[in-house]
Amino acid sequence: MKWDFVDAYLPSRYFFSEAVLNNIFPFWNPYMLYGIPFYADLVSVFNPEFWIVANMFGYSNITLQFVFIAYIFIAGIGFRYFLRQFAVDESLALSFSIAYMLSGFTIGNAQHLGFICGFALLPILVAAYLKFVWHPDKLSLARVALILLLMIFAGYPGLTIIVAYFLAGIFIYYLILYFNQKQSIQRFLVYHALLVGLVIAGSLVFLLAFFQARPFLSRYGGLTLESALMNPFTIRSFWSFLFPMTTGADSAYFNTDASMSNAYFGLFGLLFFFYALTGRIKEKVSLLFLFSGVFCLLVALGNQFFLREFLFDYFPLMNLFKYPAIFRSLTIFCFLAFAGLNFNSEQLLSINKKRLVIIVGLFMVFILTVMIWSIGKIDALVVFDKNLSLVDRLKNIPIHEAFVLQGFIHLILLSVFLLLVIVIQKQQHLAWIFVSCFAIDGIVSAQLNLHHTVISDRDPVSFAAYLDSEPKGFPIPDLHPIVENSDKNASNNFTWRNNNVFPKRVTFDGLVSFKSDGYYLLSEKYPEVLNAMKQQALFFFSDDVKELTDTAGIGETPVLLSLPDLQKVKAKNLQTDQNDQIKIIDFSPNNIILQTETRHNQMLVFQQNYYHGWQVYVDGKKQEIFKTNFALMSTLVPGGEHVVRFRYKNTPVIWLFVFSMVLFLALTVLLLQQSVKNNNVNRRKVLILVLGFGLLFVVFTILNRYLYQKHKKGLLPEIQQEFKSLKSDSPQETTTFLSYASGSEYVLPEADYQFYLDGNINISDFGDVLDKVKTPKFALGWVNGAVSNEVVELLTSFYPDVEKMEIKGSSGFILAGNGKPGQYFYEEDFNSGATSEWSTNKNRIKRDSITNNRFYTFASNEDWGADLKITIDENTNELNKLAVAGNLRFLKKNSAVNVVISVKRDKEQLDYYTMNIGRFAGSVGEWKRFVIVKEYDLELLEGDVIHIYFWNLTKTRFDIDNLKVKMVNGTERPKLKVPGK
Repeated sequence: MKWDFVDAYLPSRYFFSEAVLNNIFPFWNPYMLYGIPFYADLVSVFNPEFWIVANMFGYSNITLQFVFIAYIFIAGIGFRYFLRQFAVDESLALSFSIAYMLSGFTIGNAQHLGFICGFALLPILVAAYLKFVWHPDKLSLARVALILLLMIFAGYPGLTIIVAYFLAGIFIYYLILYFNQKQSIQRFLVYHALLVGLVIAGSLVFLLAFFQARPFLSRYGGLTLESALMNPFTIRSFWSFLFPMTTGADSAYFNTDASMSNAYFGLFGLLFFFYALTGRIKEKVSLLFLFSGVFCLLVALGNQFFLREFLFDYFPLMNLFKYPAIFRSLTIFCFLAFAGLNFNSEQLLSINKKRLVIIVGLFMVFILTVMIWSIGKIDALVVFDKNLSLVDRLKNIPIHEAFVLQGFIHLILLSVFLLLVIVIQKQQHLAWIFVSCFAIDGIVSAQLNLHHTVISDRDPVSFAAYLDSEPKGFPIPDLHPIVENSDKNASNNFTWRNNNVFPKRVTFDGLVSFKSDGYYLLSEKYPEVLNAMKQQALFFFSDDVKELTDTAGIGETPVLLSLPDLQKVKAKNLQTDQNDQIKIIDFSPNNIILQTETRHNQMLVFQQNYYHGWQVYVDGKKQEIFKTNFALMSTLVPGGEHVVRFRYKNTPVIWLFVFSMVLFLALTVLLLQQSVKNNNVNRRKVLILVLGFGLLFVVFTILNRYLYQKHKKGLLPEIQQEFKSLKSDSPQETTTFLSYASGSEYVLPEADYQFYLDGNINISDFGDVLDKVKTPKFALGWVNGAVSNEVVELLTSFYPDVEKMEIKGSSGFILAGNGKPGQYFYEEDFNSGATSEWSTNKNRIKRDSITNNRFYTFASNEDWGADLKITIDENTNELNKLAVAGNLRFLKKNSAVNVVISVKRDKEQLDYYTMNIGRFAGSVGEWKRFVIVKEYDLELLEGDVIHIYFWNLTKTRFDIDNLKVKMVNGTERPKLKVPGK
């Protein structure tokens, strides 16, 4: 799946399961936007689904996709349950439930899991509430309160608010109906008061989180009208009621987001909706559904009709959510409900076939007219393009061709349906026709649209393997500049935002709805302060303390405080020293412990958002936290050696959450008890169901936690044995290096060097180790955090003879020696002094006067260097990996150089990849090894050309030497001879 599903919902749930499996209440997520109060996001930790799935399975892209499918299934079950409350026969209930579960809302908004969850619970909630107003008692009270709490905790808040108003409409309808029945109205009102009390009590933790967040998030105080009108269901989107495929074919035509323009509820759902409109009303309450559906459709129009703005101005809570198009969810539900409640298949057999034939005929005429109109606007038929796969044809089909294709399918379905209805005379056979037609239409329409708004072209198994390779738990972060932890630097093949949640890197970056006002202010109005902050580590010392308004001439480590806070610290004789030290000795989202050593008093800045609940202790004594730089936190640390602890604590939320879950369980028990009491036949089934689920939960939770810890430990025992064996046999022959992404929960093997190789963030430190050691062999072991391709390639550039390699999940072991040279496709050391494919200007080849070594130099006025061209032939067309290595020397600080690798077919660029190699650089004037690795899954053809060149971003002089290119493909190719060698 794609878009927000993997870029927003997956990172959120992934972090949640990581917290739960490490026995941490998920208050705070430090891995996006300088930290966010995770519990205060209104689609958050109070959803029972989070706790069940996280404990039993853990969240990955695959488990979350199963959660999505489960919600779709619940939507179908729920709509069937709703219709059965009105004694709608089984075949019709099943038919309309298929239309509901495969509607344009579930297809269009598949990426918005909160929308889907609320949509799934909607029919169950309405059915439960109707049973409650019909027969207010303990059973119906427990049922509707339970479903309401689920809706509040699990559904998108905007959809919950809309549904609450819909239920209020039903309440008013029955209040008027019961008004003259004194005894009934009294019972009605008393039970509603109990319902309101139960829901408020169960939602107290939700309300507390809301009010705690409100001072830090102005969005919780209300949106602007412009935001509330974003992405409506436009007038042109009405085409989706009959031609849903068009919404993905041309989103610009519909003038709204592609996910918001689809309101399809089935060809036959629409057909029977019109059939019900033209017939006798069987259920009077269905008129309420009809009115509500039309009303919500008009509200969904957003700025194209006055109703959404009217609700925004005059109705409470209607200013808290975006996207008018979500109102179409109620339209789909209400229209299908109206059709289902007023359709009778028995009457159809006897007297109403003629009316149905007329309506079907009118549908066919309209569809045929639209097809003819569209055919005249088609230039070429993409659907018959044999050069494209079926999926590519569906993804690239123009809108008018989509009209024709969808219309053609509809005509076939309507023709078959009409023929069977006319011919079939038995009720049982007619029921199968209904179910089959609804199912075929639902499946076909889903498949035609899902490539636009549901699924991507990424392999979910590869995605899961990537997640499996990322560190489990919460690694101690390295104190490097936080700017290096951008989403771009943490990019992968599967997500484009919130990427740092998976490798567990604290960052300023991210894309979530919960962005604090302080961060908005910092990023929008004071970017120079934010840029200065990005150049510092997660924790840093500063003596540059100024008033909050003094933003002129920002230094490298600014600390801007309010005037009252500034007065508290300005007399403390702050002074930094180059020998001041910070060491993180323990790290988790809610608890960080540091060791500090300073000569003087210091301001210690913690680059996380200032928020209710954070506390700081110095040597066990509570200290004051100052709001710093508009958004972050700092505290005063005295000179000397100290232990500093930052802790997030929010006891009221814990207690209210426990209370909510106890109430939730109590309602569940009461519901089951009353169900068994009223129907003794169900007692054994209920007991088996409850005990079975409880047993499964315990067993899967234990198994999941065991496998999680086993994965976390990985190959640690094997690595320990390998290191021990290598050192006992010949201690001076092998250098051992251990990368371990966690605390001290396991006994670690003794290694010559040990620190966590965090992707390519600190790869230069690993290069320093390789450059320093001179042993014949090098053993690299890593546990709970896979090393990057560049780390492996850097190792083999020094030690090309790989004797042993074992990789399992997020751990592995490599033993390599320097006994034989590496095999490269291309090599260039410039020592011939002649030009080559990579050095077209002989004057740029310089000689070092001390070592007599030649190298190639880039002048400060050069943007690009000459490019090495590699033409793909029969031996290289199965290329799956390309590596470029070399030596780099900067002659000026803050230089930036990228290596660019592009693939072209004639003039068409098939692929473009670039990587900043400045992270490999050492001190000015010092040679350092760099590597860049690019993996390919392209279908390369003979004649395609790979271009490799340098991009001088900062236009400063730099030198390169010993350039090498390695190609890994289906067949090995002899080394390319360099001219002059």
